[in-house]
Amino acid sequence: IDPALHAAVDEHLSLSPESRELLEVASVIGDRFDLAVLLAVSGLDPEQFLNRISEAEAIGLVLDSPDTPGNYHFVHPVIRSALYDRVVGARRATLHRRIGNVLEEASRGDDDLLASIAEHFLRGATLGDASKALNYCERAAEQACARNNSEEALRFYRDALTAANSECGVDSLQRARLLVGMGKAQRALGKLAQARQSFWHAAELAEKSADKNLHVEALVKWAGWPLIPGFPDQQVLGALETALSALDEGDSSARATLMIRLAVELHGFTAAGERRAALLAAGMEMARRLGDGHALLGGLRYRHGLLSHPDAIADQLDNAQEMLEAAERAKSTEDCCIAFIYRYTSQVTAGKLAQADAKAASMLNQTWEAEQPWLLHAADCFGAMRNLILGRFDEAERLALRSLAFAKPARPEFEDFFWIAMLTPYEEKRRLCEIRP
Repeated sequence: IDPALHAAVDEHLSLSPESRELLEVASVIGDRFDLAVLLAVSGLDPEQFLNRISEAEAIGLVLDSPDTPGNYHFVHPVIRSALYDRVVGARRATLHRRIGNVLEEASRGDDDLLASIAEHFLRGATLGDASKALNYCERAAEQACARNNSEEALRFYRDALTAANSECGVDSLQRARLLVGMGKAQRALGKLAQARQSFWHAAELAEKSADKNLHVEALVKWAGWPLIPGFPDQQVLGALETALSALDEGDSSARATLMIRLAVELHGFTAAGERRAALLAAGMEMARRLGDGHALLGGLRYRHGLLSHPDAIADQLDNAQEMLEAAERAKSTEDCCIAFIYRYTSQVTAGKLAQADAKAASMLNQTWEAEQPWLLHAADCFGAMRNLILGRFDEAERLALRSLAFAKPARPEFEDFFWIAMLTPYEEKRRLCEIRP
């Protein structure tokens, strides 16, 4: 707070020292606070407590919430901030830890309090023990992921890693798990370069900890998916080959995933055609045996491109339908979105425009409701394609430009696809001169 404003607020806080001290404790809880929690943290007897909170209420510093009995809030954030600034050093950390303990006891497994508990234990971790901060930050991050709140998930994964750095007993495996979670949140938010770095560090740590499944998950996410197979990355290729050779021969999701992703990377090597086909077939069959929808989806996605010729349209439609079924089994909004787009393009290619368009609106709504930047980008790509097919060129261009603005910082080559897609509408509107060489 500005010092002058701070002084003005202090002058307004015409409270007894005892009541001011209680409100300072309340300010550590937050803008809103539950009386039962405040009473437990303060350690006062009920009569003293009610006298002091009543004094604060009488002069208009706090108000009760009619909709939630026992819940109070500061009348203005500046008042809470001025009080909080008075609580410093070890006293602040001690109060945060005490509040965390009270909330933990009050929650009794209620996950709605996870974020608050995590915040308080994190701010109390300066006193030494960061184990609870780490535990609750990780749980709060997982909860945020499940609720498609990637911003909050990223914040809590970062906080968990901060707590892990100050907690000596945290092993490489737990750090790797946190980094994979952080990478997923970064990717969902479109922070692709940061996500790739997180996945790489996670892969290194998981390899050291001998957790092969986590190592493969991190490695494949680091490798990503090429916009156009056929331009192999030697670093990716080497890492995938090394990881596959380290796995046991038996069925496992990790082995199926690696074989499929390695087949994709080998696409540009003519001499490796037979091995590539064998890896793809073996990986997909293993994924089917294991019921691993996500791994299978990768193989089907690659196979879809191999079937992109007129004589294979029936096979492509079957492949697209299996993609959608695999995505639904994996229970992933992202996978369902990708699978739907592939099926849509197959149906359009087959001349089944009405059938293709029948469920387009509901899929777009589902994607927009997820509020994930990466999925919104995918929805924009799909929307642009759909409007191009329907001849709505202005709307197609609007969506394509928005998609380009999202993707270009991380994938500059995406701009080439934009100009290719815009050839027809720009020609129709006599704007071909605007297309960059």
